[in-house]
Amino acid sequence: MEDISQFFVACDFLPLTERISNDPRVVRIAAKQEATVFAKEGYGGNDYLVLTLLEEGADHIKIKMSNMFGGLAGHGYQFTFRTADGRLTVEVDFLWVS
Repeated sequence: MEDISQFFVACDFLPLTERISNDPRVVRIAAKQEATVFAKEGYGGNDYLVLTLLEEGADHIKIKMSNMFGGLAGHGYQFTFRTADGRLTVEVDFLWVS
């Protein structure tokens, strides 16, 4: 990860003012900006993460993550975080790879 110049992160279910990382390479963008940012920045050592809220309940949250870092280099996952009996658990489902 040291060779990544910037991580462009789209996470529209949290306000853009909400900090999601202490790493100065992380740049928050709105999902609708992704194509414009990519057209300007390209891959060139950049990574693009899109986090999408799929479901939210009193005891769980389901998020889809797409990670693209090259024309044929990316992968997607679905994470389901649950709380029960004071514990946090996570289920991870692999969705795709390129």
